[in-house]
Amino acid sequence: EKMSKSAENFLTLQTLAERGYDPLSYRYLCLQAHYRSELRFAWQALDAAQQGLRRVYSLRPEPDPLSDEEAYRDAREEALETLNNDLNVPRLVGLLNRYGSYRLWLEFDRVLGLQIAERSQRDEEELPEEVQQLIAQRNEARQARNWAESDRIRAILNEMGYEVGDSPTGTMVR
Repeated sequence: EKMSKSAENFLTLQTLAERGYDPLSYRYLCLQAHYRSELRFAWQALDAAQQGLRRVYSLRPEPDPLSDEEAYRDAREEALETLNNDLNVPRLVGLLNRYGSYRLWLEFDRVLGLQIAERSQRDEEELPEEVQQLIAQRNEARQARNWAESDRIRAILNEMGYEVGDSPTGTMVR
């Protein structure tokens, strides 16, 4: 069945956020389907996309598998050829995953729009043990799709003075 507003079987970013998904996980899922083909949505596919995006965000500049400049240039050229071949973004994403190079992902993020530079940075500030435990509990609740428990823990963190956000890497607090 096709998603359509008239059939009332469509997704909104609000729906995704309420279910604990980062909208960029949905973008990552969409990037895996060619623009000429139909994307079949399933929550399991979105779960897989969220996990895949978490792996991308966990990449670090060092050590980079493409630290050799010639290897980087060759990989970059292959990625550009893929993109220039009828905007084959799904194949580009596959190549970037295969190379596992933070630098390459960062360069092509100008096309993909996954906010890799911003999302890959980890907050160095040490959080109190109690807050870390609450974050872990909230991540578990979200993983189990226990939205009531997730909201309850969010409220506790808010009362403690933390701003709570969701990302593909889990609960973020400021």
